[in-house]
Amino acid sequence: MTPRRIKLMILASWLWALFCATGPLVGWNTNVYKKGSSQCGPAYPKGLVAMSHSVLISFSNYIIPLTVMTFCYSKIFREIHVHMKRIRETSNIDLENSVAQQKKVATTLFLVLACFLLCWTPYLLYSNAAVFVKDKSKLPPILNPLAYWCGYFNSACNPIIYAFRSPSFRKGYKEIMCGAQSAKLSAGNYFKINLRYFCLPVEED
Repeated sequence: MTPRRIKLMILASWLWALFCATGPLVGWNTNVYKKGSSQCGPAYPKGLVAMSHSVLISFSNYIIPLTVMTFCYSKIFREIHVHMKRIRETSNIDLENSVAQQKKVATTLFLVLACFLLCWTPYLLYSNAAVFVKDKSKLPPILNPLAYWCGYFNSACNPIIYAFRSPSFRKGYKEIMCGAQSAKLSAGNYFKINLRYFCLPVEED
């Protein structure tokens, strides 16, 4: 991870959101006021073109993130396992403390993944019902704001989870919100600092 790659990832996220949001404006679907939800949004899809837009939104909001998270977390767990094995073989660090730290990392990642599933599954179920249920009048209007609220709530949960689980994240939040300047990171110590974010012991050079 480098600052350039992080900026590209942020840019890609915003461009994808812009692409999905402008779909109804160019005829991919239509935006309508949804009674009972106090918001405008894509109409219940009618026809293959509108259905493809709805399927794309569901796929990009749920399936792709879940796949990426599962892949990345499995890689992280594998790296943690290798890191712990290396510590047991080459370091004098207390093994019991290392195992406790490993469990803390695993619990944090599990909470993030569980929060994602709990928050975005209602949206996935609602969006699929909107696509495949023929009689749209059977869908209670309250389902629309509830589904969106659950999805948006996920973005509010992640910073809280990390803040409660990691002192390094709490320190980073204080620096951002209080205007303190963070130390610039070199490529050599970037990985070490990220290990500290996840509460892993790091051997100094």
